[in-house]
Amino acid sequence: MIRRVLVDIDILLNILLDREPFVEDSVKLWELIESEQIEGYVTPTTMASILVHQAGYSPII
Repeated sequence: MIRRVLVDIDILLNILLDREPFVEDSVKLWELIESEQIEGYVTPTTMASILVHQAGYSPII
C-alpha cells in the first residue's frame, strides 16, 4: 500500500528557496514522491501561494 502525504507549503519553499537547514530533508521527501514510493499532495491554496510568490507579486512569510 502506497502511503499518502500532504506536503506543507514549507516543504516546497525549502526546496525552491534552498532554505538551510531544512532543504536536505525536504529534498529527500520530494525524491520519495518522484520515485513513486509515496504519493504527495498539496492543497490548492499552497499551489496558489507558490505561483504568486514565483510571479513576484508578494512575499511569503
